Amino acid sequence: MSALRSEAWPSIGEADVMVTNGVVALWGGYMSEQERKASLVLAENTAGVRAVDDHRVPLDIAYAMV
Repeated sequence: MSALRSEAWPSIGEADVMVTNGVVALWGGYMSEQERKASLVLAENTAGVRAVDDHRVPLDIAYAMV
């Protein structure tokens, strides 16, 4: 979470990340494919992370505005 908080681009919230035995599970949504890929790289390169399970879905900007 601290790695994500240090960046200006993530739309991921605190409840969207769970870590169990070095496996990071990401839940929630993302605003762009670039954000999704960047957050995966960030998680994968965090010390102690053995794997990343990405369960997020793309957010529709029009739907998010309602």
